[in-house]
Amino acid sequence: MKKKTKNKKCLNVSRYLDDPYVAAATKIYNWAVESNDNGKPFPIWGTCLGHQLLQIIVTKAHFGDLLVETDAVSMPAPLGFTEQAQNSRIWSRLFEERPLLAAKISDPALNITIENHEFGMPPSNFFDEDTPYPQLAEEFEVLNTAVDRKVGR
Repeated sequence: MKKKTKNKKCLNVSRYLDDPYVAAATKIYNWAVESNDNGKPFPIWGTCLGHQLLQIIVTKAHFGDLLVETDAVSMPAPLGFTEQAQNSRIWSRLFEERPLLAAKISDPALNITIENHEFGMPPSNFFDEDTPYPQLAEEFEVLNTAVDRKVGR
């Protein structure tokens, strides 16, 4: 995931909007937005649970409404890169300098990445026209996806 108009900083996740951790993370996120809007980069990075937390902050949704249960604990899988990934700041050098590695990462016969998730963000939250979370598509670009064991969620 790449933030369209703002940068990122390291965060984890909590399940409730009124949790003190979420409140503190929301303050940091708001400072980053303000700083970025004023032309001063304030990066925020959210990996795994931190990524989920950023989505919760942006949508103000409870995790149970935003995320779905997945069957992806200790699961080798490929990454599915989107078209935007090749031009993104995080992935572009991989495609330019190590195209064979990029191909291997996305090859379902190799499964060289590991998923370790009980919950996930369904792509429909970003791509469906009738999504209850239109702010996700407004704020973020999907750069890669992964699927779980059951139905490729």
